[in-house]
Amino acid sequence: DVVHAHSGVVSPFAFAATYHAQSLGLPAVVTSHCIWSKADTVFAAVDRIFHWSSWPVVFSGVSEVAASELRSVMPASRHSGVRIIPNGIDPQQWVVTPAPHEPVTFVSVMRLARRKRPVPLIRMFAKGLAHMNAPAKLVIIGDGAQRARVEWMIRKHKLEHHVELLGRLEQDKILEVYA
Repeated sequence: DVVHAHSGVVSPFAFAATYHAQSLGLPAVVTSHCIWSKADTVFAAVDRIFHWSSWPVVFSGVSEVAASELRSVMPASRHSGVRIIPNGIDPQQWVVTPAPHEPVTFVSVMRLARRKRPVPLIRMFAKGLAHMNAPAKLVIIGDGAQRARVEWMIRKHKLEHHVELLGRLEQDKILEVYA
């Protein structure tokens, strides 16, 4: 009934599917999940060739920040048409009652991919830990190509007793960690 492409900075299949959908007259939605950063100039250049910003497509972002990235390369006449479609998460499902305990525990769920910035997270935690007046712990849920680098950073900053790498977990286990 409708083509809904989820795009990032490098999403050739999403953009190809959207191009073909709109050229066939099929309704299409493109949802951006990314902060384009310096890629906005590339998207603007590609727009001059393919005119993607004028396609009869609904453009959206998963947040106001992601939507504003789209607007930055679109004609002003299309800005108000960029909608926000939040990620498909039911916030009520993620309500937990925290258990009071020490140490203060920070939890991050992420792919261990460079663009998700797990290494800077370790550096930031190491700096913050040096200034805290309470014991603290960082729990990282997820896996990916940067795992060895993250493990190396943990050893480099002597954080073995402060950082836990749990790997990929199912949703119910993530909720338990959040609690």
